Amino acid sequence: MDLNRQPKHCNPSQLSSRAERLQALWLIAVVVASSTTFAGENDKELEPPGKAAREASDTRSSMKDALARGRRKAWESNLRARDARQTVDTAREQLQKARKALAAKSAKKPPEKLLQAARRQVELVQLVHDRAVARRVTADAQLKVADREFDKHQAAYNKAVVDHTDQLRAAQQAAQLDGHFVSFANDIAPILVRRCLACHSARIAKGRVDLENHRGVLSTGKNGITVVPGDAGKSLLFHAIVDGSMPEGNPPLTKPQVTLIRRWITLGAELDAGVDPDDSLWNIVPQTPQPQPPRTYRVPLAITALAFSPDGEWLASSGYHEVLVWETGTGRLARRITNVGQRVFDIEFHPSGRSLLVAAGRPGQFGELKQFQVADGKLLRQLMTSTSEVLSARFSPGGDRIAAAVADSSIRLFDSGTGRPLLKMLDHHKAVMSVAWSPDGKRLASASRDKNAKVFDARTGQQLATYNKSFESNFGGRILGVAFTHDGKQVVSCGNDKMLRIWKSDDAKLVRTIEGFEATVIRVVVGDDDRVYSCGADRTVRVHSLDGKQIKKFDDHKDWVYSLAVDNKHGRLATGSYDGEIRIRTLDADSEVRAFIGSPGFHTRD
Repeated sequence: MDLNRQPKHCNPSQLSSRAERLQALWLIAVVVASSTTFAGENDKELEPPGKAAREASDTRSSMKDALARGRRKAWESNLRARDARQTVDTAREQLQKARKALAAKSAKKPPEKLLQAARRQVELVQLVHDRAVARRVTADAQLKVADREFDKHQAAYNKAVVDHTDQLRAAQQAAQLDGHFVSFANDIAPILVRRCLACHSARIAKGRVDLENHRGVLSTGKNGITVVPGDAGKSLLFHAIVDGSMPEGNPPLTKPQVTLIRRWITLGAELDAGVDPDDSLWNIVPQTPQPQPPRTYRVPLAITALAFSPDGEWLASSGYHEVLVWETGTGRLARRITNVGQRVFDIEFHPSGRSLLVAAGRPGQFGELKQFQVADGKLLRQLMTSTSEVLSARFSPGGDRIAAAVADSSIRLFDSGTGRPLLKMLDHHKAVMSVAWSPDGKRLASASRDKNAKVFDARTGQQLATYNKSFESNFGGRILGVAFTHDGKQVVSCGNDKMLRIWKSDDAKLVRTIEGFEATVIRVVVGDDDRVYSCGADRTVRVHSLDGKQIKKFDDHKDWVYSLAVDNKHGRLATGSYDGEIRIRTLDADSEVRAFIGSPGFHTRD
């Protein structure tokens, strides 16, 4: 459609008589007046989408500012409370030392004058301790108030987001029916992904033109503003595709594509309701189903992920474009869940056992996080798509939230009921390899290739503690896995420096290291009994207690052990290795092992 084309009207000079010409002019005037009146009435009923939702948008912005202030206040209160607790701990240690010193002096029966001085010293230390305790009580009370305020602001903001999204979506749908709205997510983003993103993503951005997301599309590049909403003539993107200079070295866009982009710009370059302007185009474009897996595998596939269902009845394992669900008791393949990325990096069952998370992707190209129904393999929701792999995913203990570790150095949080993004944390500067929830669901631990393991407040995203391996003399360690202990007071981490580390979750102080591994430790899991289960490149599976003592060691795998899962209910341990073998064992009976190749088409191995 040519947007410059004007409607064709009658030419009065071509009519035969003066009366006909007058009649024609009168008809044209009536039509023009009617069209103007209709357009005015229509504009009142169908305002532009952004204008129709302006009030809701203003409310949302106000709530967002209030939420930011509440989050900042909660962070500050949290820091004060943490400092107060640390001060109390220090004062308690000093008080204990002073009391011991007093007891030692009393035992030697010194002169009364010296004894009184020692008592006064204890009294002074006691006073410091009591004041520290009082400050801690005050700080804890202020933290509770700040947390309540934050929760109130969070609830108000969530409601404002829903209201704004609903109003904007209704306005956009009405405008689209009238031809006054072009969907960015459904119509424009797919064109940019296929034809432009290879050279103008956030990673490359030739000419400083970043088309990674909607905000980038509206930003300024090296030579000017990429897209000026409402004015295609001033938009560099439009000129580049009209004259055929872009995509560089490739066939130009088709005329319908150019016309569609021009309409979108002219109508205000709107973003669809409910879409994050900072979300990658890869994540917002309509998703196509993944390729089907092979009916039978030609070679065994490495087992990179395992997960027991909460009742222990099922064991899910990674496959090629699929997740395989096995009957734990028999090793029979019960179900194949398809529409999954090429390589599966992590699997997690919901606490109810009715759904499972799959973190997958194609290395170096894309990643995805999906939630499936266990009973029939139905896709419940696609939570995210990224140009980087999603390496780990975990449900919160209550099952209401989802945390994901992404290779783009981010940690993402989602509402598991709606799939709505909650937080995006960018505290790491390299790929985040693993995430874990604290037992109470209030904190989140992460492991990264940047040699840091961190603990966050899961509500606000505030970083609470960082265990930094760079502080140690051994600099050769990437952290690959993390897990909280059952009481949440400690975190266990593993990596490629052949050891486990146990450190405090509140201040990241190292408690102990567990050595004796011969290669990289790839996975670590802490069971409900506080036993530490680990596996790695030395082809062994080990079980330790928190005091560092090795309880069991299994060395019957013939290749690197990539994955493990613990069935706390029945005391079972499942492990998977690079050669495709899955081994399920009962921990109390070392000889009871069920081993099979986790790739359809291969026979059970004795």
